[in-house]
Amino acid sequence: MPDALSPVKSIMRSSPLFITIIALLWAIPIVPAAYSYSPYPAHIKLRVMTYNIHVGVGVDKKLDLQRIADVINDQHPDLVGLQEVDRGVKRTQGVDQIAELARLTRMQFVFAHNLDYQGGQYGSLFFRAFRFWRRIIASTRTNGKQSDAE
Repeated sequence: MPDALSPVKSIMRSSPLFITIIALLWAIPIVPAAYSYSPYPAHIKLRVMTYNIHVGVGVDKKLDLQRIADVINDQHPDLVGLQEVDRGVKRTQGVDQIAELARLTRMQFVFAHNLDYQGGQYGSLFFRAFRFWRRIIASTRTNGKQSDAE
C-alpha cells in the first residue's frame, strides 16, 4: 500500500528551497508578546553564513571537523547553513558530524536528512547561535536602546 506522505517526503528530501524555508522558520525566535510592541524598533544585525563542508574533507583530502568549526567560530555567525554533512556514514569513519560540530561551535542545530548513505545519513545542517537570540530579547526589553546582552 502506498504511503500517503510519500509525495511530501519526496519534496522534503529533494527541495533545497523547502529545507531553507523550514530552517528560517525554525530560526525565528519566540518572543513574549509583552516585549514585542516597542515604540523604538531594535536595530540588530543578523550574521548569516553558508558553507559546503564536503563531508568534512578539505582540499588536502583530510577529514578535519575542528578546522571547519574554527572557520565557523572565527566568523561569529548567528545562523549557519552547512551542506554535505554526514551522520554515521562509513566514508567519514561513522562520525556523527552533527553532534561533533554542534559541540565544537556550541550552537543549536536542526538537521535536514536528504538521503541514507553507507549505513548513515547525509544532508544539510542548520545552526543558530544562542547569543543572537539573547540580543534580540534584550533589545526588545530595553525599548530598542543598545543593550550589552552578550
